[in-house]
Amino acid sequence: MKNLFALAILALLSITFSDMHSQTVYPLRDATVNIGSATGDITWFPYTPVKETNGVYEIYYRYNYTPSKAISSDGVNWSFVSNLTSLPSGESIIKKEDTWYLGYHTHYQGNVYFNTSQSNDGLNFIPGTRRFVSGEDMSFILNNDSFYCYIRPLKPQIDPFRKIGLMKSADFVNWTPIQTILAVDPQDYNDPTSPDFRKQFYSMSVFKSGSDFWGLINVYRMGDNGQDNEQLPPYNVNEHTIEVQLVYSNDGINWQRTNNRKAFIPRSGNTKQCFGLPTVVNNKLYIYTIEADRRHTDYEGANPNGRFFKIWRYQMNMTDLDSWKPPATLNLQLAIEGFMISSSQQNTNDSICVYLRKKQHPYNIMDSAKGVINRTTLKGDFNFYNIKSGSYYVVVKGNNFIETWSRVPVEVLRASKFKYNFTSSMQQAYGNNLHLVNGRYCVFSGDVDQSGNIELYDMVNVFNDSQNFGTGLNTDLNGDGIVDLIDVALASNNTSNFILSITPE
Repeated sequence: MKNLFALAILALLSITFSDMHSQTVYPLRDATVNIGSATGDITWFPYTPVKETNGVYEIYYRYNYTPSKAISSDGVNWSFVSNLTSLPSGESIIKKEDTWYLGYHTHYQGNVYFNTSQSNDGLNFIPGTRRFVSGEDMSFILNNDSFYCYIRPLKPQIDPFRKIGLMKSADFVNWTPIQTILAVDPQDYNDPTSPDFRKQFYSMSVFKSGSDFWGLINVYRMGDNGQDNEQLPPYNVNEHTIEVQLVYSNDGINWQRTNNRKAFIPRSGNTKQCFGLPTVVNNKLYIYTIEADRRHTDYEGANPNGRFFKIWRYQMNMTDLDSWKPPATLNLQLAIEGFMISSSQQNTNDSICVYLRKKQHPYNIMDSAKGVINRTTLKGDFNFYNIKSGSYYVVVKGNNFIETWSRVPVEVLRASKFKYNFTSSMQQAYGNNLHLVNGRYCVFSGDVDQSGNIELYDMVNVFNDSQNFGTGLNTDLNGDGIVDLIDVALASNNTSNFILSITPE
């Protein structure tokens, strides 16, 4: 019966320790884009997002290689406006105030150059100017009145594989050098078990939501043998395909992958290539994709380079992007009274739960995370997927120690790392609720029923289990694998000292 009681307590704790991890929400395909009577090979400009102004949508597109512009009232059904006969090249256009700016690449004397042009009406562009050796597949955003250009640096002169770089300008003429900001890790690239096996970053288009930067990154899956587009059929299901992934940044420069590097818009059916461009309208995110059932290789059928694209639209609520945002990660340092055998080591690792609670009464739990405190470092990482940036109490809870709160609320920034150390000072815990053991401040051991008090009931449970030399139980207060008189003594001392959880409540 005593063992059954202990197991019941552990079962309750396992429920308490469940992560509050929200369900990832994917965008849904809601429409096929129709531009007049156009059929056949039709794409948006790579990479010019659809623009919406006062209920009117504008799209730059290519129909059988002819650059054109169309408008729409719903973003799905479009009316032709004009061909762009003076356009030097159709790549990426951005509007600032009353001027349209065009960036594009050209090949010249064995190099790839960055070129610029502009227009006063979005239809008639002046002849382009060749600027400098750069790269391909660029897109632009405005950030604090500066142009940010996300570009794939020239390969192999600058980078050996397709990566994403960033350059900035205040006037669209003078640019900072390209800074590589996103690249697949070489070990993952060569590891068949990695989600990044043989993947390279083809291009990225960025949009903002408040202070958050999001990037739709078009990811190219090379051949299994590492070749680009020289491989002959047959292919496996993933070779020479392209998918859309989502990345996140606080500043537009330092980026994080999301959702374990899974596709944001997974390829479906016979689709082999899917490129995405973002458009934000009020609280909706629209992703306009070009999709093809041909691979990105020269050797498949009559359509070279996998052409014959169609345009589709996906949508999701902007608030649903939170399910994709990387977690806030707490690096926690914690010592457990009974486990400590020296100033830097515990008897065993310990699984605990950390809660983030509001700083105002009634101190609601806003998020929780499970993790392990390492026996030698006394540290563990805890990921919070649902928390919003703000100040919160850090509360630790385990199988047999007193629930302990941080001295004050701690600043937490979503998609960033923060630290808290309970071991450095008694004042690190609310109410100074720590005990100095071997030079480290520790949480009190002995609350085996997690009532918030170490009392006679806990001591009796420890004593009863010690009579049977129980193993694998939460009454093993020193973590040596067996319940014995050492555990009884610890429970007795803390019972005599009326140890209890101290909280602001």
